[in-house]
Amino acid sequence: MAPEAEQTAAGAEKFVRYFWDVYNYGYTSGNSAPLNGISGEECVFCTSATREIDQANAQGLRQTGGRITPQVIQAAPGPVGSSVVVISVVNQEASQVLDENASVVATSKALKAINADSRIEWTGKSWRMAAVTISSKGD
Repeated sequence: MAPEAEQTAAGAEKFVRYFWDVYNYGYTSGNSAPLNGISGEECVFCTSATREIDQANAQGLRQTGGRITPQVIQAAPGPVGSSVVVISVVNQEASQVLDENASVVATSKALKAINADSRIEWTGKSWRMAAVTISSKGD
């Protein structure tokens, strides 16, 4: 469930945590609509994720695992205006992509301590993801 929208540092952090929940849901359910609904058009990371989810769904593929779990989420210091940078460190579970026959067609290993920084924008009523930058991948 979406957190109550607040134009505060705490509200920005809650939104980013919610974003990762919606991202995870998109990959496990094959439904990109909720992710698309909270992403700005300029978010390249978001567009890439929704495209990947839609293509996998169209091909009858599904993902198991791969959940992203935030370890640290911190809004950048300073006043909260219409745009906020939120610094995050996340872990990602190992995952498998399965075809219609439940045969494994791809795997990825677990990753820890991924820097996943976000820029979010206040729309007047809610936050929207404007950018996600993955600056390093952990082991």
